[in-house]
Amino acid sequence: MTSLVGVDPLQSRKKGINGYFGVGDFYCELGIQIVDICISTRVINGGLIDIQDLRSRLVSIRKSENISTDDIERSISQLAPLGGDYKVMTIKDKKVVKSIPNEFNKDHSDLLALLDPNFNPPATFNSLKSFTKWSDCRLQHTLDSLSRDGVLWVDMQAPEPVYYATLFFLKSLSSN
Repeated sequence: MTSLVGVDPLQSRKKGINGYFGVGDFYCELGIQIVDICISTRVINGGLIDIQDLRSRLVSIRKSENISTDDIERSISQLAPLGGDYKVMTIKDKKVVKSIPNEFNKDHSDLLALLDPNFNPPATFNSLKSFTKWSDCRLQHTLDSLSRDGVLWVDMQAPEPVYYATLFFLKSLSSN
């Protein structure tokens, strides 16, 4: 019906009283676009996307630089009643948007922080164990959980499996 009268329901502006109070069409529209980006990139990044990467994708879609990370966080907070488990979290001083339905615990966050591409030696079970000082069972459970959800990639062709966090690994590839 809206197309018949030439109105695009997703075109709005962050102006007026709705924009001032943090509600309204702008944040609803942004939320829809955030969900779309998160779902379409989930296969690549395992459901964790750097908030700056998300922002740059939103800017290219909307052809506007007027989107801040605060706008993204506010929009995500308004998605909470929908129950999609979208959440902004911090991993190793980086804000990321989680769009997968499982809950991240401290072990998940701590392990992901160690899997930065600058991590030396390569992230193998033994090197991670020496850094974390965790039991074999605890470390394996955390690695299995993250790799099952696609948050980790495991290189099985090395003499010992090497773990990569898609969040950091893909960002390092795009900067090269």
